[in-house]
Amino acid sequence: KVGRAGYPPTPLHLSHGMLDLPVALRASLIVPTTGVSPWQVSRHVLQPVAVISNTNPQKMHFAEQTSYFLAYPYCFHGNLREYAVAHQVTSQLAARIVRQVLDGVEQIISSNDVPLVEAIGTLIPSSIFVDSMELVKVRVPIKTGRNLSLHKTLEAMQFMSPEEVGDKHLDFANAWQAICFRIGLLLYGIGCKVTFSINVHAHDL
Repeated sequence: KVGRAGYPPTPLHLSHGMLDLPVALRASLIVPTTGVSPWQVSRHVLQPVAVISNTNPQKMHFAEQTSYFLAYPYCFHGNLREYAVAHQVTSQLAARIVRQVLDGVEQIISSNDVPLVEAIGTLIPSSIFVDSMELVKVRVPIKTGRNLSLHKTLEAMQFMSPEEVGDKHLDFANAWQAICFRIGLLLYGIGCKVTFSINVHAHDL
């Protein structure tokens, strides 16, 4: 976990091969098998560029616990909640944010690497980030082996659409309705500068 409460994560600098960029780290208990690439699939999709471990495999003892960290391109403005609270979001800016969010989630869905329900589940403030150029990026859902915090669990429940609850089955026939519901909540939060009922910061990765 990098950063402190109320602030975007403090960037580290990653230089390896062709990679040379500031990054923020997200702890993981496992090494992801997909989703890690030095090349971002879209300007509006955020995915890890590398996996970093805290041990040297050649010197590692069996008793040692290996920690892994997913290195993401650093997003200066933090997540969407932090950006909305810190900036005056006009109707034009809100429309631009929505267009970029929709582009990002569409790219994630069309990649077929992520189950549909998980792709739509990215439409929450803590999974949407804004970089230094004010480009909005939707973070690709990647399993880290860690349990969700209480804040993250509450946020996920708060943004769940009617199409995602009960005995209903989310598929491509009703996915658009679910997306519209979540986008509506995001717009409401942006417009009112509310904290989405809970405090989930960019450092709670």
